Amino acid sequence: MKGKFAIVSIIVMLCSSFTFADFITSFEESEGYVLGSVAGQNGWSITLGSASRAGVTDWWKAHSDGNWGLYVNAYTGGGRASHSINQNSVFNVSVTMAWYDAKALYAVMDILGEDGIWNGIRCGFMLVGDAVKFMYRDGSVQKELPLEPGINDPARGIHYRFDVTVYPSTSSYDLSVYKLDNTLVGSVSNVSARHGTNSFTTVNFTIEGDADTKHTMYVDDLHVVPEPATIGLLGFGIIGIFRRK
Repeated sequence: MKGKFAIVSIIVMLCSSFTFADFITSFEESEGYVLGSVAGQNGWSITLGSASRAGVTDWWKAHSDGNWGLYVNAYTGGGRASHSINQNSVFNVSVTMAWYDAKALYAVMDILGEDGIWNGIRCGFMLVGDAVKFMYRDGSVQKELPLEPGINDPARGIHYRFDVTVYPSTSSYDLSVYKLDNTLVGSVSNVSARHGTNSFTTVNFTIEGDADTKHTMYVDDLHVVPEPATIGLLGFGIIGIFRRK
């Protein structure tokens, strides 16, 4: 019996390492980052714009804590930084984001499947008329986040924490946005991922705007982690198999 449970423990640990791998970064020097273009650093790539479109910076507005953060700019019309993930069971994404400089068309996080940028989950900031709003995508429709009483539109240069729980089996997600003091800004639940995405492979940070205008977004403290219950259920399922034998 001890041998069987030892095998179960090893299987669960392997599944946690490969199927449910965490991705956590604050873009700090202690994590192996260097200042400058993020292309090629710790698995990041730039998938829109030149190598200078996204990078690690020590500018004080760029990070929500620590010393460094990620910038993505649209000085020539758009920029995007991308990192692969591998999540097909319930998982959580938490990140702080801020918009700065001129008002962009949008500055967003996309959590995508294999079919590219037109599927999956989107949330962040969007220009509506002359004002920047919190936004999310419900299916193919981009919507303003309903705000809590007394909460204003996102302020320039201020980081907000976006917490997303993704349910791949139902192609849906929950979104809550907070100030850094944990004040709830707004939330929505049971939102549809676009095109029924049920397996997620990439997280993108994208900003687009007028080609002749300066637009920048900042990103820090990105956590992509499995829902604890998911790993627990996997372990119980494997234990059940051994017990039946």
